[in-house]
Amino acid sequence: MSDEELKQCSKCLRVKPIDEFRYLTAQGRYQAQCLECERKYALNRRNRLLHRVDKLYEKKRSYAIRTIINFIETFGEGVIEDAKRQRNQAPWMQRKDAR
Repeated sequence: MSDEELKQCSKCLRVKPIDEFRYLTAQGRYQAQCLECERKYALNRRNRLLHRVDKLYEKKRSYAIRTIINFIETFGEGVIEDAKRQRNQAPWMQRKDAR
């Protein structure tokens, strides 16, 4: 193991063999964090982003529900049936007879 190069991880501060670090070809050097720390960071970041997306989805969903409730309260429950009826009577919704 004396021939093998060693490098210290900037995150966990453990000294590891150089093959446990990702090589950055464009920069011509090895990553400062070892692969294990890099994986942990990526997984943690992914979980944080998924949590934010879930919160955003829930916020948009509750906004949509509130909007529909307010619309029904303002115009009455019959407005939905009226809109469906008008849509079905629109010229582009009419079936053309087969010739």
